[in-house]
Amino acid sequence: FDGRRGNPVVIPRSILDEIAAQPSNTACRRLTDRFPGRIKRFDAANDHFIRDIDSAEALAEFRRGT
Repeated sequence: FDGRRGNPVVIPRSILDEIAAQPSNTACRRLTDRFPGRIKRFDAANDHFIRDIDSAEALAEFRRGT
């Protein structure tokens, strides 16, 4: 959305072990940076793919549309 990366990220089973071996939660970002030619992007009509909803308050904000 608006040129920003979001989720979900679809990853082939063949590289799951490589992702699991990474020391942090940035493993997917490292792989997408390493293989930019294999990335398929699409435009989203809203910001739902880039919203970080990890608390009850964030969920309430999302539901209110703020």
